Amino acid sequence: MNFIGVPLMKYKVFVFLLPLLLAGCSSNVKKAYSNENNSPVTQGAAMPFQFEVYSEIEIAKIRTYHWNDGKGAPAGEIILTDRPGKVIGKWQAEGKPGRNNVASALWEVEPDIKLKPGIYFISTGNDKSWSHNPESQGIGFTSVYIKE
Repeated sequence: MNFIGVPLMKYKVFVFLLPLLLAGCSSNVKKAYSNENNSPVTQGAAMPFQFEVYSEIEIAKIRTYHWNDGKGAPAGEIILTDRPGKVIGKWQAEGKPGRNNVASALWEVEPDIKLKPGIYFISTGNDKSWSHNPESQGIGFTSVYIKE
């Protein structure tokens, strides 16, 4: 018997294999570290974002926020360093719209990098546009997403 011109047996095999194929195409990503909040922001002289890793993780995405008085800022580099100051990675960010659809207010990279336990810092190539506020203690708004 045919189902839309496809033999029934082939259709059953396809339906069985489809979830297996799709499982390899997506990964579960969750926000693991963040200092973003909803209070008004300022920019300029933002301090690096610090986070501690307790067991090996894989970073899927790093996002920084550059409101810049509602103007956004051309996407620059996002830099990851360890506690001694060694640069682990430096990536050119992609600018994405932020709050109120401000162009290039969000800078994102997908480094796909594994980190061992330790203390790490994130900074940007343009700390003058990096948003922060008193609630973030002057630390630039940053979110780190990991693969589960």
